[in-house]
Amino acid sequence: MVTKAPAHQTSVQTLTSVPDSRRPIRLAQVADGPLAWRGSLEAARVAAIVGSRCPSHESLQFARTLATACAQAGVVVASGGAMGIDICAHNAALDAGGSTWAVIATPPERYFPSEHTPFLRTLPERGGTLVWTAVAGAPTPRNFYRRNRVLMAVADVVVVIQAAQPSGSSNAGHHALALHKPLLVVPGCPWDRRFTGSLWLLSRGATLIDSPDVLLRAIGATRQPKLHRPRRNFPNKPPPGVPKQLLDAISQVPLSAEEIAKRARLDLTFTLCALLTLSLENVVVEDLGGRYRLA
Repeated sequence: MVTKAPAHQTSVQTLTSVPDSRRPIRLAQVADGPLAWRGSLEAARVAAIVGSRCPSHESLQFARTLATACAQAGVVVASGGAMGIDICAHNAALDAGGSTWAVIATPPERYFPSEHTPFLRTLPERGGTLVWTAVAGAPTPRNFYRRNRVLMAVADVVVVIQAAQPSGSSNAGHHALALHKPLLVVPGCPWDRRFTGSLWLLSRGATLIDSPDVLLRAIGATRQPKLHRPRRNFPNKPPPGVPKQLLDAISQVPLSAEEIAKRARLDLTFTLCALLTLSLENVVVEDLGGRYRLA
């Protein structure tokens, strides 16, 4: 279980306010420049998991599987706090009782994307770490490129789950290669444009990953035995007024109400009402960004 961080770890620190002798070792490859953090930057092993902001359902599920395995093995999961793969990895690590670091492209006390403000603001109080990599103003492409370099620098191994070309995720992979970090990439079909960046990274020397074991071996961690846990509050039959096909359309992967309605072939208004019922019955949980998953 993740415990609250000590008060001194939840205050904002910057490169300029910390003496060289106390500079976290994780920042050794970070060039001088704007950088601030709340929380601890000390960890035995850190895995960065990044990917598309609009991933496939399968990519989201794989991100959750990898982050869960990392958390269970005592590996910190780092990502960029963005929509899609990033927030899925962050949440999965916390759900599994682990820790996560969010490296974002804004100045201190600003959060991006705004939908994730509650998550990012409270992360250090939940034992996680928040890193800001810019000084002022709205995020720019240059800010995101620097964010990617900082994220790659603090990690021991990097996983790119789904990346187009060009994209922020393929740029992150490029930085990982430049910093000589082990880079693991999920492959895709040659004709699937959502994976053109992934295939490009593989052609540049990245290693293919198809299971959590590949990641854990790369970082020198041990996979923990899987414990059988009964599904919490999941009914044997749907609550009154909720059709079975709606229940079947929901999984551990967060989905929007629109996606669930499309999967279940139901009207969106009806789906929203049914999701409210399932939320009150503690069958589903609404995540940040209005996405729903099984509780």
